Amino acid sequence: MKRYKTTNWKLFKEGNWNKYHVPPSIKGMDSIVESVLIEDPDFSDLDVLTEQIETGTLQFIEDVEDFLSKES
Repeated sequence: MKRYKTTNWKLFKEGNWNKYHVPPSIKGMDSIVESVLIEDPDFSDLDVLTEQIETGTLQFIEDVEDFLSKES
């Protein structure tokens, strides 16, 4: 699993992908690409917050899949 993580991290790092944060190193990290879905979440309206999280997550997945399909 570690080799897979390193290989994919290198794809993002060497691909100069700047759409989301790519950590400079993955040593001690749990992620290879990071995205903040909501900067200042409003917990008073959970339906809206849930929709924002869902929309942001789906966009993140689409962006990662698009990047990886071009790199393959």
